[in-house]
Amino acid sequence: MTIQDVRRFLFGVLLCAAVPISFQAAAADYKLGPQDKVRIKVYEWPALSDDLAVGDDGTLALPLVGTLKADGISVADLAKEISSRLQKKENLREPPYVSVDILQYRPFYVLGDVQQPGEYAYRPGTRILTALSIAGGPYRVSDFQALRAERDAILSRGSLNIYEGKRRALLLRLARLESETRELAIIEVNLKEPGELAGVTSAELARETSILTARKTAFDNQKASLHAQVETYAQEIGGLEARIESLQKQQKSVQRELEAGRILEEKGLALMPRQATLDRLSAQIEGDQRDVEVLITRARQSIIQTELALAKATDDRKKDIATEIQQVLAELVEVQSEIATHEELIREAELSGAAVRGVVADQRSMRFRYQIVREDSTGVHKFQVDDDARVEPGDVISVERVAPESGSAGGSRLGGSGSGMAHWRAPPVVPSR
Repeated sequence: MTIQDVRRFLFGVLLCAAVPISFQAAAADYKLGPQDKVRIKVYEWPALSDDLAVGDDGTLALPLVGTLKADGISVADLAKEISSRLQKKENLREPPYVSVDILQYRPFYVLGDVQQPGEYAYRPGTRILTALSIAGGPYRVSDFQALRAERDAILSRGSLNIYEGKRRALLLRLARLESETRELAIIEVNLKEPGELAGVTSAELARETSILTARKTAFDNQKASLHAQVETYAQEIGGLEARIESLQKQQKSVQRELEAGRILEEKGLALMPRQATLDRLSAQIEGDQRDVEVLITRARQSIIQTELALAKATDDRKKDIATEIQQVLAELVEVQSEIATHEELIREAELSGAAVRGVVADQRSMRFRYQIVREDSTGVHKFQVDDDARVEPGDVISVERVAPESGSAGGSRLGGSGSGMAHWRAPPVVPSR
């Protein structure tokens, strides 16, 4: 016996002692597939040893060996294939010793009525109940969900009350603005039959009325001030016109004296200094008269400007009120939309709460149907299984909630032949690592 034979014998003894018999038998039967991760050891050539994952195309790639098909074959067959290829590649007298171990199985999948559907790492010995617990257990509606629906309804009612209050305030504000447009001193609202203003309090009405009164008083004061200015200018014009009339009388008197002086002058009886004085007085009166006329013109211009200011103040007030009305109407549209939204949320929350309470009551007697979808070399197979059936790597487990009536119809715990599918118990093919 050579040293190499002794080495192989000792390795086989150690391997048999370390691994349970059931593991060896089952691992030998397990067929590799994509996403399985294996450890390959070539004892004569440690540099070729490596940890590799089976690709999506079902192959492995090794130095010197090349690409190998791993999908659908056992680890023992893969080890033999690697050993055989190395012997041929390197023209060895004896095949090198190669071992292949499974490091990580491909994942399995759980979907349907479970708390956390998804992909999970496979552990040898996994059964349906184990997979179900890994996925968080069957999906069940808790009483908390019903309480949450009730809480949502309460919160929506609170928000609805707030928006209804905003709506009433906006409608009352709109009524006040319309009263301002009509220059009324009060807001015409009947609190006994308020219609859309149902719920408006006397305090809210008094607050808006005080705003109406304050704004009307301010505008009335502004108009009164402008009217007073016009009256002042009119009185000033009256005084100036009276002064012009007085100056005109003085001018006529001076003109009469001048005329009499000229007659006397023709007769040689007039005094020259007197005539000069009268001429200067006449010129002065004419200048004073022109100054007064200028003052009258300015006063009349001031009256026109004041009347324009009054008209502008009136127009600005109307524009401001119209702008506020448009803003209130836009806010009313938004508030009405929020009210409709919260009313719908309340209805949904109430319906949801009732439905959840019904489900909570019914699910105490609910049962579940389990189905495995498994792919092998012969194709894809679907099996209805019990909760103690073994799971293989790559299996897709479907969990379905069934009512007690349908669950007992076929004679089995989960429906049996009544579901229209073959009842199958999976064999224990996957060992523990």
